[in-house]
Amino acid sequence: MRAWSFSRKWLLLLPLVAVLVFAIACGEDATPTPTATTVATKAPQPTATAAAAPTPTTAAVEAAPTATQKAAMEKPGFRDNLKLAAKYGDKPRRGGLMVTGNFENWPHYDYQQGVGANWTSQAQLQTGLLMTNPYDWTEIMPDMAYKWEVNDDFTKYTFYLHEGVTFHDGTPVDAETWRYGMERIRTKGEYPGESETCPACKSVVVDALVKEFRAPSQYVFEIITEGPASAIPTLLANSYYSAFPKHINETDRTNAVKDGLRPMGAGPFMMAEDALPTLWVEEKNPNYYKPGLPYLDGWEIHLILDVETRATAVVSERIFMNHTTSAPFLPFETAKAMAGQDPSIIHTPNPSWLFMFWAFYVENEILSDIRVRQALSMAVDRSVLVAEDPKYGTEGLGQVRGTIGTTIFPNSPWAPPLEVIQGDGYIGYGPDMDVRREKARALIAEYEAEKGAIDWNEAPYSCATNHPSCDNATLIQDQVKKIGVELVLQPGEIITSWQKMVDSDFAMGGMLGLIDFDEPLAYPAKHWLDGADWAHGKSVVPEAEELYAEGLFITDPVKRKEWAWEVDRLFMEDASMNVMFWTIGETIHRDYVKGWTGHPDGWGTNGRGETMFLDHDELPFVS
Repeated sequence: MRAWSFSRKWLLLLPLVAVLVFAIACGEDATPTPTATTVATKAPQPTATAAAAPTPTTAAVEAAPTATQKAAMEKPGFRDNLKLAAKYGDKPRRGGLMVTGNFENWPHYDYQQGVGANWTSQAQLQTGLLMTNPYDWTEIMPDMAYKWEVNDDFTKYTFYLHEGVTFHDGTPVDAETWRYGMERIRTKGEYPGESETCPACKSVVVDALVKEFRAPSQYVFEIITEGPASAIPTLLANSYYSAFPKHINETDRTNAVKDGLRPMGAGPFMMAEDALPTLWVEEKNPNYYKPGLPYLDGWEIHLILDVETRATAVVSERIFMNHTTSAPFLPFETAKAMAGQDPSIIHTPNPSWLFMFWAFYVENEILSDIRVRQALSMAVDRSVLVAEDPKYGTEGLGQVRGTIGTTIFPNSPWAPPLEVIQGDGYIGYGPDMDVRREKARALIAEYEAEKGAIDWNEAPYSCATNHPSCDNATLIQDQVKKIGVELVLQPGEIITSWQKMVDSDFAMGGMLGLIDFDEPLAYPAKHWLDGADWAHGKSVVPEAEELYAEGLFITDPVKRKEWAWEVDRLFMEDASMNVMFWTIGETIHRDYVKGWTGHPDGWGTNGRGETMFLDHDELPFVS
């Protein structure tokens, strides 16, 4: 087996292999009809591929640490990554090329306003102030900030930065780098124009919490908040908040980062060559500031749009894992079948901070009326959309597993329990579907008596064919027929459907939403508040907006939970952006892929891969 070196000839055979393996998994009667798949068919050889070792060694010959790495080792809180690995039963090896898949096209290369394709490919290029433990995402660890301090009332955070850290092109990363990058993602700060040049960069949470970013000296960075903000470390332990290349952005603040074919970061890996539409090749950053990291020599990330083909590539060892995020782009039954065929394939389910939503553009004449929105929400039994809900023990007709919930992650300690959301206060969650649909029919009848019969061709449902959203749309279409609604579906490629929603060029649509961290202020801020970057044409709910602003700095946990539930209820009552369910990401990978665990956050730092390694006998252990 040459799983740690790689040939691209396999890519031409992937569609045929997918058909054969899928037929085996489903039995002789299966008649699969795989969709068209975009894969790399020609690309230059990666510069970082490991050569086969004729005589395996027991320990790698480690390079002498650089001056920057030596300085890092002397800082307080320095982490011995070999001890960390040993704590979780791992013994890292040095070398080899990680080969993974990607599930959607890259729209551009600006990480801060990217989509899932950017997360899976650019996380490896990034470094942040803080990170999560790659073996336990609930633990926050130092990253470029080797230590941080907070004052007694949680209004001032001070981060002490490693010195000598550089971007991949040698440009220094210092406190001013961090000040500039953080200012970019808020609209009330120094660069308000970024709301036009980078519309998806803005963070309502950062806007609401932060009063000022400071760089009092070259390697000290400060955050001053508007009130007590204990969530700041949790917020920053996220790949979204990574060192941003000011020196590139300032040359053209609209296009320089988006269009650069060699995306820039300061992380453990760097681009080995220009990005191709179907392939990214990354190599080890020789100047990474953390001693001994990364363990891998590099990455190849292949665009494989077809779900079955991507899964089959793991079975045939042409890629080693389907992708590194918790995104739900692999049906549960497929993941289970693949792992069942081969005991060396590990199937890891990850409850995800990604949720399936059904959004309505409220400037559409029909959907501007709250009665219509509420009727549609009431008509859908959300449990039907989920393949399986492990939390509540139900099974449905969808392809993706998940858990029914509202704007708050259902596995969060902040989430309202099922008996609360099934009460009268939440639209679309009551347990008696007959009662709900009777109310829904009455609302539609009331609207039509006042304004005339609804032509549903005027409010089509946009969904993505290479995404769970069209599967959901079909199930929703069937359910709303029970209240006399004939939805019209508009299927398209994911990037097209997504752009329609971003541009508010849609009537209704389904897609994946996400949160960045598990805290009450995070949930509405990403999608429901006025000005949220992923609002998708939703309506403004003044009562909820005011309540959100009033409760931002509540410190009492009981009162904070009560506040979060009320904000949550108000947005679900508005029914302009409806949560269908929170997803479970199904990851499959070969059993020799180690040094990594799943993270519920699509932007989670675990996907960076600095501690990942390939456990092959041919590769030497790290000493």
